[in-house]
Amino acid sequence: MKKTLLFTFLSIGFIFPVLAQNNKHALIIALSEYNRETGWRNINSANDVQLIKNALIAKGFAEENIIVHSDGLTKDGILDAIQKDLIDKVQPGDMAYFQYSGHGQQVADDNNDEVDGLDEALVPVDAPVGNRYKDPKTGQVVNYDGSKHLRDDDLGAILDKLRTKLGTTGNVMVVIDACHSGSATRGIGLARGTSEPNVPDGWKAPASASSRGAVETETGFGLITVEQNKAGMVCFFGSSQDELNYEYEDNDGKRYGSLSYALSKALTESKSTTSYRALFENIKNTMGVIAPKQVPQVEGVIDQEILGGKLLDAPSYYNVIDWKATNKVEINVGKLQSINNGSIVSFYPPDTRLGTDSKKAPAKPIATGKVVSAGWTSSEIELTSGALTKEDAEKSWCYITEKSVVEKPLTVQISASSKDAKVVRKIMAEYPTLVITDKPNSDLLLEVGTGASTRGASLVTITTKTDNVIYEKALADAKGVQEDEVKAAVKSMANYAQANLIKGIEIENPSMQGEVIIVPIKIREGADMKNLKDGDTEELDPATLKDANGIVRVPIGTYIRFKVRNNSSSKLYYALIDIDPNNNITAVYPDAKHTPSEFKLEGFGVSDKTNFFRAGAPEGGEVLKLIMSDKPLNLREIIGTRGGSEGSSPIEALIQRSYNSTRGPEEVPITTENIGVYTFTYQVEKAK
Repeated sequence: MKKTLLFTFLSIGFIFPVLAQNNKHALIIALSEYNRETGWRNINSANDVQLIKNALIAKGFAEENIIVHSDGLTKDGILDAIQKDLIDKVQPGDMAYFQYSGHGQQVADDNNDEVDGLDEALVPVDAPVGNRYKDPKTGQVVNYDGSKHLRDDDLGAILDKLRTKLGTTGNVMVVIDACHSGSATRGIGLARGTSEPNVPDGWKAPASASSRGAVETETGFGLITVEQNKAGMVCFFGSSQDELNYEYEDNDGKRYGSLSYALSKALTESKSTTSYRALFENIKNTMGVIAPKQVPQVEGVIDQEILGGKLLDAPSYYNVIDWKATNKVEINVGKLQSINNGSIVSFYPPDTRLGTDSKKAPAKPIATGKVVSAGWTSSEIELTSGALTKEDAEKSWCYITEKSVVEKPLTVQISASSKDAKVVRKIMAEYPTLVITDKPNSDLLLEVGTGASTRGASLVTITTKTDNVIYEKALADAKGVQEDEVKAAVKSMANYAQANLIKGIEIENPSMQGEVIIVPIKIREGADMKNLKDGDTEELDPATLKDANGIVRVPIGTYIRFKVRNNSSSKLYYALIDIDPNNNITAVYPDAKHTPSEFKLEGFGVSDKTNFFRAGAPEGGEVLKLIMSDKPLNLREIIGTRGGSEGSSPIEALIQRSYNSTRGPEEVPITTENIGVYTFTYQVEKAK
């Protein structure tokens, strides 16, 4: 009898995870190649698939329950896929995930339910970009009425069917990695969508529309309807309705949807108790680093656990998933958790917990190794000390003890006369981190001279792939560029690369956590700005700077204070760096009036520094890098002397080294034991 009971319990224990996987269903539609006659250029949506699949599998989705359609789908094909691969398969109480990666566009509203007279739409493979197209069957150029586009109304209707079948105990997550608006003038970046709506000739936006109750949102889609007896639904979008959605290029030169990358990273690192709000916060911060010209959006009730809290937790340690030899193994962590080639990994006996007790002697690892091939959710390790038998490997707990920061060279296109280009190439040869290319979609475009691209003036201009002008100077002599003028421009590009390096540093440390609170400041009317006294300033509610999605928006001219909170129980020192949309770097803390040792916080303490700043141009996304450490950090002196000061900690040494523009790209490891590095973002915008 005892044997029978034991077998029964073991069987149930095995079946429960399988059943948990079976109630999660996902459909990914990734359209990369569009019919030639439509006028759309091909994009890299197919690359999103593996990212999203890896993240979903890591969170408990069975691979057979993740259905993928890449290319070839018309409007009817997309609707049929949602019906057959989601609605027909789910049961009440299940979890459903739907993602569309592809082009998006606005089309003329066909039922007067849009305030602006435009429907937001997904673009199937046969939907034309313009209001006329060549019919592939007849070869005739015909007028187009928008019928091939998948409008927001149609998408919302079929998602409502899905929600109805799932019932109130089910949950739906929708991801749209496309855009339907925005504008670009240079076009060196690869965006998903177009700034031109598809409307008939002579179309005009209506003065008003007889709305049926639709709410105009930042995304414009408005897929959420609040009705009883339906599953809850939360939708994520890659950009707001007036922005283009650019693709992200990784260190290997492969392109992905920026939302797909940020979502996969945030989802992989999430816990079962993580809310949609916290997930969106992580998405927003990642996109602030990789896509500063666009702001992701979210619709729905976000103060609830992701997919009903039925996802697997992110592990606090990692495991060996494949033993290859005593000196080579594969572990279950990768690039989505910010692990790159060159990171250092240590293997410990089971139940070894690092960083939980500072009084306890540090544990000694069984073996230590280096990441030689990092995948998205797994990495191959070559041991550098010790050895792992297959039995030891299967039982060991693995921790990342040093994270490698990969320095990615910037690709630069040159638009100049042959004479000026020769000068540019000569100067750029001194900077190994800057690589000249003739290929499209480079990181930067350097233009020299007079012409349409420089708006008719004699200028040196540098533009990013997301159409952001980061440098613009008039030439002293319209006949040609001088070496000093090129040196200044090239130095600006090197500084841009340096800021990219710093923005890419991310170290999660459970015992060294913190956050930044942006507080608006009111200054008493008539106060002497050069000699402010007690009572001249007043802190306002930080919530007044946040929009409905929790995005901090700071109008130009607003006075703000950066408060730092220690979210750990032990005393920590902190430093704060601000990087503006043009990649200019400012050391916020420590400041010039205090020593680095004064920037410390007791456990769960909040900073009391009274510094405040006035938000100024340029507009766009700003990135804050918060560094928490058990030792004082002297970043201001390093940044102030542009690398001339000594740095004692690994993070100080890395930032100091980044000022050496003549170095070559390489992998730089940073210890994770005594430091935590976190990212926060906010938007600087025009005052209303």
